Amino acid sequence: MFNRTRMLAIQEEEEAAFRALPEEIQSAATAKKKDPVKDENIGVSDPPVDEINVELNETGTEGTKTEEKVVELPPLLSEEVQEEKDALLREGFLDWSRVNYTSFIKASAKNGRSDTTKIASEVGKSEAQVIEYSDAFGGEIGKERFSEHEYNRVSNLVAKGEKKLADIKALMLGVKVFISLFDNPWENLQFTHVNTKDKLFSADNDRYLLCWTHKVSFFANILKLLC
Repeated sequence: MFNRTRMLAIQEEEEAAFRALPEEIQSAATAKKKDPVKDENIGVSDPPVDEINVELNETGTEGTKTEEKVVELPPLLSEEVQEEKDALLREGFLDWSRVNYTSFIKASAKNGRSDTTKIASEVGKSEAQVIEYSDAFGGEIGKERFSEHEYNRVSNLVAKGEKKLADIKALMLGVKVFISLFDNPWENLQFTHVNTKDKLFSADNDRYLLCWTHKVSFFANILKLLC
């Protein structure tokens, strides 16, 4: 969720400032990054860009002591621009990968945007992280940072999933109300204007399916309350 246009502009400014440094400092920085790892069993990460350790041979003769000199890079960005860059990186949700994003969209469509507990479980993030990401995506940041096509695609996908959930909820409510009209729906429930000729299911089959649908839904809701 980065502001890519501004981030690219800052990156170009940073690279231009680096190219303006003396050649020996540039060489020291780039050479250190290219050094091979001597011990494959030990993970060695590159040092920060503003502090490069460079090994210099004082005399160039065999057997002389090699000492390590620290070359510090000057700030490549002004304090104001550096703060802006850090803020943009925080807004970009660095700890969210493409896989997390895809899982977030699918889980939101499946469970609805309000069920952040289930979304968090499927995405692999905490509920607080999901709420923060959801607020950013659904707010001005999401509208500004994503293309109109991508934002509309995701919004329509989630809305379609939520409509499906609402339809199922409405149908289950209708079944509940209909079942409640009968003292013993397993025997007394009757259908009107139903033609069962040449049909795979009879009216008795439909009655049992409807009663079981209501019963299973009832126990499913009880389990949700207990879990």
